[in-house]
Amino acid sequence: MVFSLKFSSLKRCYNQGRFALGCSVVMGCLALVGCSNNSPTYYTLMHQKGPSYPASLGAVQTVKVLLPSVPEQLDRDTMVLSGQSYRMVMDDGATWSEPLSTLIGHTLSANLGQRLPGRIVFSQNDAVAASPQAYVSLSITRFDLGEGRHAVIDGILSIKPGGEATGTAQSFPVHWVSPQSVSQRPQALAEALSEGVGSVADQAAQVLSGMHVPA
Repeated sequence: MVFSLKFSSLKRCYNQGRFALGCSVVMGCLALVGCSNNSPTYYTLMHQKGPSYPASLGAVQTVKVLLPSVPEQLDRDTMVLSGQSYRMVMDDGATWSEPLSTLIGHTLSANLGQRLPGRIVFSQNDAVAASPQAYVSLSITRFDLGEGRHAVIDGILSIKPGGEATGTAQSFPVHWVSPQSVSQRPQALAEALSEGVGSVADQAAQVLSGMHVPA
């Protein structure tokens, strides 16, 4: 009788232990699923096709795109959709694929490379052993949705000669607004802002095509 009671108690403890272990496994799996569901979606900017400026005799051959400056309120871990009316609107489930300044710089560089065929165009952090004959810098102040849900890019574009290139440093205000309204979704905003960076590249490429190096 004593043996029977002890055996029953051990069996009950064993079954309770198995149940507790099973619960722990289930809870652990649920926690992992919850973490995976909270992983952000990464978005990037795509380069856009634009007008081409073939190299003329004596044209600048190497162009360096400096790291753009971006205000801290835009350069965050989560994507900023809008910063109007004293309220920052962000999407916790969306983020840029790399720091925003780096992403804009690489996209601008790719756009310029397409618009300036035959030249070497590279970003500040690229491992390129070439002396720049021209520098492009961009200071961003707006890079989000504005009034009427139109994507907006505001800032200052500066281009200056380097090395023996001729010409004076030039600065231009940048104010680009998407022709169409954009839905407040990260994908739509990334697509619209990509078009905007392409427009900035058009402006820069036109100026760079007029820079020359003395023979």
